[in-house]
Amino acid sequence: MKILGYQPTRRGMLRALLTTVVGAPLVIRLGRVIEKQPKLVKPEELAPIPWIGHC
Repeated sequence: MKILGYQPTRRGMLRALLTTVVGAPLVIRLGRVIEKQPKLVKPEELAPIPWIGHC
């Protein structure tokens, strides 16, 4: 089977398949972990800070 004019070897095809099978769950898990991280808040979205230290 030629892919874009390149004939991959059986070893290359198996390596790509193994990398995909092993790597996909890791990428999905990493995505879920990153999704749960707190989002950065823009300064204009913060609540006003009450004046502290007034006399």
